[in-house]
Amino acid sequence: MSKSIQITSEAIIERLKISCQFASVLQQIAQQQIIIDAVAAAGITIENLELQQAADNFRVQHNLTDPDATWHWLKSNCLTGEDFERLIYDSLVTAKLAKHLFNDRVESWFYEHQLDYTKNLKDLLDLKYQNKHAIITGGSSGIGKATAKLLARQGANISIIARDRAKLIIAKQEIEAATISPEQKIITVAADVALATEIEAAIATAIAILGTPDLLITSAGIAHPGYFLEIPLEVFEQTMAVNYFGSLYSIRAVLPAMEQQQRGNIVLISSGAGLIGIYGYSAYCPSKFALRGLAESLRGELKPKGIQVSIVYPPDTDTPQLAAENQTKPPETKMITGGAKTLSAEAVAREIIQGIECQKFAIAPGLEISILNRFHSLLLPFLNWSFDRIVKRVSNR
Repeated sequence: MSKSIQITSEAIIERLKISCQFASVLQQIAQQQIIIDAVAAAGITIENLELQQAADNFRVQHNLTDPDATWHWLKSNCLTGEDFERLIYDSLVTAKLAKHLFNDRVESWFYEHQLDYTKNLKDLLDLKYQNKHAIITGGSSGIGKATAKLLARQGANISIIARDRAKLIIAKQEIEAATISPEQKIITVAADVALATEIEAAIATAIAILGTPDLLITSAGIAHPGYFLEIPLEVFEQTMAVNYFGSLYSIRAVLPAMEQQQRGNIVLISSGAGLIGIYGYSAYCPSKFALRGLAESLRGELKPKGIQVSIVYPPDTDTPQLAAENQTKPPETKMITGGAKTLSAEAVAREIIQGIECQKFAIAPGLEISILNRFHSLLLPFLNWSFDRIVKRVSNR
């Protein structure tokens, strides 16, 4: 734990008490005194007896007398999935226990439950974004909010921009709950990214409050699937305005400050539908294809200035936007997209952060999109043949 975070010993004691389920597990499956030793190594003075007592009381209360009993209790009491991930993460950040945690038993549990969080914990504990400023458009929901929460757990100061003030308030509370230090700042600015003057003013406000951004993620987007002639012309125009021009306006607003400091990361959220055209997405696909062209053009221009550009091609992601899309998808589109794997927003967010750290230009979450990103031109004839068969099957019903 970095001492610059300035978390009080009282806060750490309280957090460990709240998470004493995991504290007890660590003491059982790893070594006695592990938490106390790790906290001491981090340079924080805590009364050993008080911390030991919290774990001991919990074990007595739940009759956890040996490692197997403790481990079984943990797996059997609703501490699964993201709850378990966060419990582990909280304990790690609190006590800097990464070096003790990576044993076969913990990793086996994650693999058994098809979770890949363990491979990210070491990077998360490095707090690579501590005191850095991230601006996220569309940060009030979906991938944008999930990425903001992940960055908050790495010590970042965050500005989220979106149109809906009510959603911004809720999102801010969730992101603040993910922070690791009371010194972190999370601000919200209401703006429509499709309006150049609004997004320029919003980003200027964010920079004035939190300083030059180290990271810009353009996650604001809309989608309205349907048959080409049945989609109002205004939808085509609005989709391009939000998805493409909203990103362009945002980049132009942050770029002068990034150029001045000669560093920064710009991440454009495209889509798997930015790699291939999909039946029913005649308004959406062109806007996401356009982002790909913009990213490819900017990559070489901004690299000599110390600014890294990345573009993300998420598959269908479990977000409010996908739920809204499903309301207007033609039957053919539902069948074409129905076989694809849907990822969680959190899984996509982790891929984004990893991709940035690896300085990837194209970030393709999931195996299917990874293959599509590499071979989409070769796969296109087969995909078109497959799509045509699906459309014909629906038409013959």
